[in-house]
Amino acid sequence: KIMLTTFLIIIFSYFALTYLIPESIASRILDVNAFSYATQSTEGNRLELYKTAIQIITNNFSGIGFGGFTLFHRFIVVPHNVFLENAIEMGLVSATLFFSWSLYVLYLIKSISTNNLYLFFLKVLFVYMLISLLFGGETTIQSLLLYLTGSVIILSKNKMDTP
Repeated sequence: KIMLTTFLIIIFSYFALTYLIPESIASRILDVNAFSYATQSTEGNRLELYKTAIQIITNNFSGIGFGGFTLFHRFIVVPHNVFLENAIEMGLVSATLFFSWSLYVLYLIKSISTNNLYLFFLKVLFVYMLISLLFGGETTIQSLLLYLTGSVIILSKNKMDTP
């Protein structure tokens, strides 16, 4: 069953890329040469992604919309940094607010005692997700957990046990 499911997913993905997704994006994904080690090691490294992201941000302070990074890179769809992706998609104001929110949650995390296991777990989860999203891939689904844990920490700030 696993083999059949995997095969069906591959076939569905191919047809989606061929017939449903715009050709400008699908052609980059279906490009066999894009998957070569040589191409990915030169075009897919973090430094190159961050440089591309900074160029996009300096030319578009108000953002270019969700998924906009794909217009500037051959086969990678996000800059692999939650703050850069936010700045590219929603603009510098949004990225600054998100960065400030993250710093505020980190400030609150300092006062969480290890005695409150519920909040301590959220503290560890928030820090893990934040670090992961600073170097990870697309943040749309992953960052939901970051937002949820950070929001619960903010809402629970009156219940935190200080050491």
